[in-house]
Amino acid sequence: MGGRRLSRREALAFALFTAVIAGGCGGGADPPSPAPTVTAAAATATPPPATATQPSPTATPDPLGPRPKDGDEARRVLSSYLATVSEACPDQLRKSWQAMCVEGDFDGDGRKDTGYLVPLDSPAGRSAAPAAVLVRRAATSALERFPRIGGADAGDLGRSLFAADERTGDQQDELSYLATTCGASGCTSRVEVQSWDGTAWRDVGPGDAGVDNIDRATIVGKGVDTRITLHGGLLGSAGAGPTRAVTTTYGWDVSRYRAISTVPDKPVYLFHGIQDADRRFAALDFVGAATAYRAAIADPTLADWQQEMGKGNGRRRLTAYALFRIAVATAASGADPGPAIDAAITGAQEPVFVNATVAFRKGFQERDGVHGGCIEATLYLTGPGIAEYLREVFDYGYANLPQKTARDLCPL
Repeated sequence: MGGRRLSRREALAFALFTAVIAGGCGGGADPPSPAPTVTAAAATATPPPATATQPSPTATPDPLGPRPKDGDEARRVLSSYLATVSEACPDQLRKSWQAMCVEGDFDGDGRKDTGYLVPLDSPAGRSAAPAAVLVRRAATSALERFPRIGGADAGDLGRSLFAADERTGDQQDELSYLATTCGASGCTSRVEVQSWDGTAWRDVGPGDAGVDNIDRATIVGKGVDTRITLHGGLLGSAGAGPTRAVTTTYGWDVSRYRAISTVPDKPVYLFHGIQDADRRFAALDFVGAATAYRAAIADPTLADWQQEMGKGNGRRRLTAYALFRIAVATAASGADPGPAIDAAITGAQEPVFVNATVAFRKGFQERDGVHGGCIEATLYLTGPGIAEYLREVFDYGYANLPQKTARDLCPL
């Protein structure tokens, strides 16, 4: 090879070459594994298969549409709809309008006729739940509309009274429903019973003014034994005075339904108890009247409406009136009125009634009897200034009119 020495640069290059060869041939730590190479196929996410957009289902149009605004619209729309279906009472009526149907033979031809109660979407004022009543007789297929008075009621009570049944003994079905008219102080309801007389419809239901703010109503029985019962009568207006609910029962009377009993609820105010006693007095049940007056003024649970309204001591006034009437009723019953007269004179705290009792005793003794006593009492009660006082005594609101006057207190 010769003896030439390597230069400094050559020696350094040779040392580096030797180190690289030694590392590759083992004898040292394993070199780090190379990082995996990500291929293009692995790096790209495979998109999901495309899904075709499904069309939205087309809604089936409602053949009836929204609730009608009034009875004329109800008749027009329902007439058109019934011409397209075979059923007399399609389920769509209930779904779209929440309507009711009843079937019966209204005209006696042996075929089924149909009555419809259709709730209306109309402004308040006629009824809390206004409705139209329609009838389609099989003989004509034309829709006829009721009621002619008031507005039909589709509330809970109205639905319970909507029925077809024989109500008059004529072997034909009648259509019954509730008619309600509302005002500022509440609603008044009456039951209408439509009967076909061969040429026209007649309402043979109760022909009275109805019952205010009913909360219960039933129709039970069949034919002339049917009974219609309404419970209500409370008024919400303070100006009406103390009102009391009553149960009125109607029964068939030759040509229509009429009230056969009116039973008031248990008294709440003293005035109610006095009214009950007054009714016995007017029916000439003098013993019963005296007992009822005593029971009313002795009952501490009966409230004083005038006191509640800031109109003074109504209990004291009514108690004095009751003591006077007890004296008159006792004399009219044939019993000795002396103790009752003394009790009225000493127990009443209203001078007018004390003086009226004194006058009655004078007339009873001097004019020989109850009639003479009432003449003297009435002469006193019609004297100057007393009429105004009596108006205060019997001021119990417009629902309790007419007020009693001097000539009503001792009318025997």
